[in-house]
Amino acid sequence: MELIGLLNSPRQDQVLLSEAKVEIDRALFPILIATGVKGPLSVSGLADLLGRDYTTISRQVSKLTALGFLARAANTADGRQTVTILTARGASIVSAIIEARERLLGFALSDWTDEDRNLLASLIRRFVDTVVAVTSNVDKKAQ
Repeated sequence: MELIGLLNSPRQDQVLLSEAKVEIDRALFPILIATGVKGPLSVSGLADLLGRDYTTISRQVSKLTALGFLARAANTADGRQTVTILTARGASIVSAIIEARERLLGFALSDWTDEDRNLLASLIRRFVDTVVAVTSNVDKKAQ
């Protein structure tokens, strides 16, 4: 619970945005990061990925589009659907946030050995893969 609280903390988001020298509503930047990391995504895809409801994500995508950080484009796999894509302005914000996150993690882990950092990365990957597998099995049983 402590880790989840830390990762979801508004204070941590503010520290990250401050380090990145980015001024954006902290509720909006996860959408930019998701689009930058995962590529073009539909609103429903973003909602699933971020664990938020469709209408909230739709409103936030509209705000980011109005700010010039995102654009909408036809989905190449399904022309009936649109996806979000980063604009050049949005891409520069994503880059700044990713670089700031790397700097902050570098500070936090500066006294860790390479072996410790590699072990942490390996265990986090294993944890995520395990949780995804368990969740998928529970979803299949529920259907």
